[in-house]
Amino acid sequence: MSAIGVAAKQNWLECLFPRRDGRYLTVTAVAALSAVAGLFYAAPSPWLWPALGGFSIWSSLISAGDAVTQRIPNLLNLAALCSAWPLLALATAAGPGSLSGAGMGAAAAFFLYLALWLVAPTSIGMGDVKLAPYLGAHLGYFGLSCWWHGLFYGLIVQGGVAGIGLAAGKLRRGDRVAHGPAMCLGAAAALLEALLGR
Repeated sequence: MSAIGVAAKQNWLECLFPRRDGRYLTVTAVAALSAVAGLFYAAPSPWLWPALGGFSIWSSLISAGDAVTQRIPNLLNLAALCSAWPLLALATAAGPGSLSGAGMGAAAAFFLYLALWLVAPTSIGMGDVKLAPYLGAHLGYFGLSCWWHGLFYGLIVQGGVAGIGLAAGKLRRGDRVAHGPAMCLGAAAALLEALLGR
């Protein structure tokens, strides 16, 4: 393998697994499998499984990495977003959602988070802004209510984590808290809610 190939492979490994110790890998795997199990159980059709499985795996990898590094690599956001469209297109065979809704959800989430970043750049990072379209596409696919709930739940989770951290003395005012995990957890909760309601 050429030096460029080795460097590219190493770059991908670092993006996917910024830590490779047993505890980190176990937590990431448990999170992904839990999300897969919950969303698959709630899915009204097996045609949704590839999209929901992809969402579970990417969001778990992104959340775990952001939690320990406080950053979301561009490669990860791009790969996740590129994988979303063919999987969501396949899901339309089940007829529960809309690709146009996914497109509008992705764009709206991006511009909303971009506005938040411009207003309060110390509260969220540009990686969060680039993650928003991926989550927004899945939420928008299931409709406006799911989209709103996913973003709202993410903010609630983030506020709860920050509040608990401050109360426990683990955080101080002004400390940055990774926002990606809360975004992904909020989106997963909204997707589960939408699927169970169908």
